[in-house]
Amino acid sequence: MIILISMMVLGPNGARASMDEAEGIDRERTSSCMPGGPSRPILESRLVGAIRSHIAATTEWRPEEIEVRSIRNLTGLERLEREAAFRVSGNHAPSNYRNTLLPIEVCMDNRFHHMLWISADVRIRASVVQAARRLRYGTTITAGDVRTVCVEIKDARRSYLRDARDVLGRVLRRTVMEGEPLTHDALSEPLMVRSGETVRLRLQRATVRLTMSARAEQGGRLGQFIRVRNLDSSRTLRAQVVGRGEVAIE
Repeated sequence: MIILISMMVLGPNGARASMDEAEGIDRERTSSCMPGGPSRPILESRLVGAIRSHIAATTEWRPEEIEVRSIRNLTGLERLEREAAFRVSGNHAPSNYRNTLLPIEVCMDNRFHHMLWISADVRIRASVVQAARRLRYGTTITAGDVRTVCVEIKDARRSYLRDARDVLGRVLRRTVMEGEPLTHDALSEPLMVRSGETVRLRLQRATVRLTMSARAEQGGRLGQFIRVRNLDSSRTLRAQVVGRGEVAIE
């Protein structure tokens, strides 16, 4: 239904006239303009701003990182008044930034006026962390392994790491090539405890605190719960990883 309405608004004169009658749109008012005619550049700039704001609100990208290179299907824009405002309908991020089809709500006097569909070429250019060289699966990231570079983002729907400090000490879950931007799903936290190693087990009950040795029955990352075996009693316990080679039961 939305597409049908948009086609009628942007279609030939006959369709436009029938739309006016159905919705009671005053074409003399919308055709009227301020002295010198409606300002198309101002409206186009406002439309670009609406697209950038929508993408910034539905993705991790900031407005200054979003470039709207071109907008097509702007038939009828010159008929709008200078006061027209725009917003992208819905709250979903575009699925294809290079040639994205967007539903635009046209508002007059802070009220919905009509809908139109536009096609936009949107590019994202941002600073992201990328591999400084080919890094193999299982590599623990060090400062020399990565660099922060401003690049055009090829797949803007993915979640990229933006600060090199956030990747240091983390472990690659797959091999990455030199120059490849690092995404959150490509990295995991390092193992603090490895299966089979002897760990320090801390037990705390009210005012009682005990420390003893245990054997890890599972590997674990910081904050995870794993099974450990008390070396004195051979009893299996469930403990939380709190540091390198250290677990705790509270």
